[in-house]
Amino acid sequence: MNNRLRQFLIENVVLAILVGLLTNAIGAWIVEFFNDQTSVKQYKAISMLICILFTPIATKYLFKKFNLGLNTIASLSLVLVFMLVEATLFSVLPTKRVNLNQYIDLYPRQISELLEGEFIKKNDFNQAWIRDAKVGGVIKTSSLRPNELHLLFNDIEWNKYEKWKVIKRNYRGYIQYEIIYNTNCRGILEIESKIIDYSFRPGRRILSFVIGFVETAYLVQPEREEFVREIEKLLRDKQIFEQIKLISSSAKNNLLSYEEI
Repeated sequence: MNNRLRQFLIENVVLAILVGLLTNAIGAWIVEFFNDQTSVKQYKAISMLICILFTPIATKYLFKKFNLGLNTIASLSLVLVFMLVEATLFSVLPTKRVNLNQYIDLYPRQISELLEGEFIKKNDFNQAWIRDAKVGGVIKTSSLRPNELHLLFNDIEWNKYEKWKVIKRNYRGYIQYEIIYNTNCRGILEIESKIIDYSFRPGRRILSFVIGFVETAYLVQPEREEFVREIEKLLRDKQIFEQIKLISSSAKNNLLSYEEI
């Protein structure tokens, strides 16, 4: 195999890999846009990371292809710039937004206001609080069907730190919960909660845009159970279920009064 043919094959293999990685990363983003599974979010993040890590090889190929006579420092600087631009673009790609109105009737604003401003995570390395929330639900029509409570914290601000709080990242996004609750025969409230979906994007700080496309995919998942326990505690502390019961009773009384008229 002569040098010319070898060079031709190498160039086409590099080009094919580059196109494949880009196609895979874009395809993963499209799939994640319509899918709420955590594994898909993490697959998207890994696909984009691999694409960025391949940038030095792809850039070297392009430099040779267009005969750019750059010295080592200039080449490394351009590669670094390309990688930073890619990371930023992957981090700020549009993410889907959930509208709770599509799924459920909303409770009065006074319910969601009880949750706004509250922390759902607060320690030395993470501070996440609710800036805006929506609450809706379904009250049971029979004793065999439990009540449903749907929460959408559609604006959560999350500050993430490392040791000594020197490196700080800031993310904004949402977490959607579904809570099944009922009062058992002993009058004790039973709750079963789960996270339906979540999504975050960089808010402020340069580092948030550099590593955000990876970090946001793993923000909730490692401590999913902790989030579930924290939201259940918040709902009990704020007496959300009692407030819903009062609103439901009031609505039923108004309906009965209307029917009598």
